[in-house]
Amino acid sequence: MNIVSVPEALDHLGITCSNESMLIEGFISAAQGIIEQEIERDIYQSVEDVPEGNTNVIIFNELTPSKQAALQVATKLLLSSLYLYRESTTDLKLSENPAFKACISGFSGVYVG
Repeated sequence: MNIVSVPEALDHLGITCSNESMLIEGFISAAQGIIEQEIERDIYQSVEDVPEGNTNVIIFNELTPSKQAALQVATKLLLSSLYLYRESTTDLKLSENPAFKACISGFSGVYVG
């Protein structure tokens, strides 16, 4: 499950041609994976999607609208960076992006259940 859809991502990036849809879909998955790594929790759409035995997860559908929005904005911020630097390397640290850090700061606690 992706937090941001391909059409939302294309719109966010200002891409009007769908030629890059597959590339963007990969970037969305990568951005979500980076977020999951940062917050040390996997994100699932609903409880039914969670593999048996996984307890330290985020259920997107059960989050408040503000928490859902924070994860979506964090994904879009990463998506923008991934797209902007898709053909180059950069020394920018994700932890130095205050907007990204603000979006995920509410997910740093460990919740079980």
